[in-house]
Amino acid sequence: MDIAVLSKLDGLGVINALDIKGVKTLEPPLITVPAYHFLHKRHEKLAPQITASLQQMEKDGILQKIWDEVETEL
Repeated sequence: MDIAVLSKLDGLGVINALDIKGVKTLEPPLITVPAYHFLHKRHEKLAPQITASLQQMEKDGILQKIWDEVETEL
């Protein structure tokens, strides 16, 4: 195979799991897809608090730091 189109983390996971050499991630990505959080309806009242926490984590750079750490592990 000469090319594969996957999410970056999925691709890195496959490369790592199969110990594939010589594969390069191309930048920028073809698309960027927004992520959503999902809660069971019994936790519906927590949605505003969780949303606020995630927005603050994004603002503080914490989500990027977590992403970078996961990417490094793969």
